Amino acid sequence: MLNSLRIFFSRKPVIVAVLLFALYVLGGFFALPAIIKWQVEKQVPAQLGHPISVGDVRFNPLLFRFEVDDLALSDPDGQPLLGFKHLLVDFELRSVIDRAWTFAEARLEAPVVHLALDRNGRHNFAALIERLPESEPAAEDAGLPRFVVRRVALSDGRVDFSDQLLDQPLVAHIEPMVIEIDNLSSLPGQAASYRLSAHSAADESVETSGELALSPLASQGRLTLNGVQVTTLVRSLPRLLAIDAPAGKADLSAAFDLALDAGGSLSGSV
Repeated sequence: MLNSLRIFFSRKPVIVAVLLFALYVLGGFFALPAIIKWQVEKQVPAQLGHPISVGDVRFNPLLFRFEVDDLALSDPDGQPLLGFKHLLVDFELRSVIDRAWTFAEARLEAPVVHLALDRNGRHNFAALIERLPESEPAAEDAGLPRFVVRRVALSDGRVDFSDQLLDQPLVAHIEPMVIEIDNLSSLPGQAASYRLSAHSAADESVETSGELALSPLASQGRLTLNGVQVTTLVRSLPRLLAIDAPAGKADLSAAFDLALDAGGSLSGSV
């Protein structure tokens, strides 16, 4: 038995196959993450003029799991734009069978987005968007790529917003934000179940849950707003019309069923 195994593993095709597999594993675990980190931190500042830092990058070539820690993107002046603590993308090999990109999970932990309007009405992402390469116009009949994501999760999200256009600048903080989607798919006739919740520093909250289909685009569910400060809602209206800001809080709850057809027409009910 041992002699047979020794003879088998001494064959040239077997040796070549073992060496190729070893190179694949070593390249996946060590070389690929290092190259991705190096290229991102080099190309983003060079092409877009925005500094970026990336923590650990990991890839498991056996399980096809890709992970990134502690990414942070800033503007040219060093002011933060966006970032996250942890990203996980878990790819499934059954994509070959399903004839669609299939992922077991896509998870984003502690993402942060900083949105700001300056006194000229220009937002802080404008310079980044202007330097993005222009994409080729898509064909009219081109739809979404075929994909299925069994589980999409966003946890501990935060959005910081400031509006310097007002005489008294408006600053708002939304935290935490949670998004959960099961069976998100671009395949025709398939709908995902979703849930979103977010809270503000002023103890305001928004929650929505229901179903979401991408092909064609449609959603139905329920939206609930609790404790929304009416003053916050009307703060930006003086740019459009003169109005005295009322006091108090507002609660709202509504069911909706909306759909967008191929021509871009919206229909449905609220």
